[in-house]
Amino acid sequence: MVIYASIRHDGKNWVVENDHFRVEASTLDEIDEKVRDAVREKTPEARGQKVQVYMAYDNYAIPQWIRQYSSHYFDRVIEF
Repeated sequence: MVIYASIRHDGKNWVVENDHFRVEASTLDEIDEKVRDAVREKTPEARGQKVQVYMAYDNYAIPQWIRQYSSHYFDRVIEF
């Protein structure tokens, strides 16, 4: 099962969200753990399945003037 979400940094925390959950954490390790917990809690159909969470960087978090120099900041994928 693949779940899609966006990831960005608000200046203090990493923020991952989609239509079913929103989590914040100060480190990427913490955000990964919170995403796992949120998926387990909010997506019961994922129980017992291999889950891949694809987090695409929210390009709107990057200032407009610099977007032309990079197609994306980074994307992140976790599996559990």
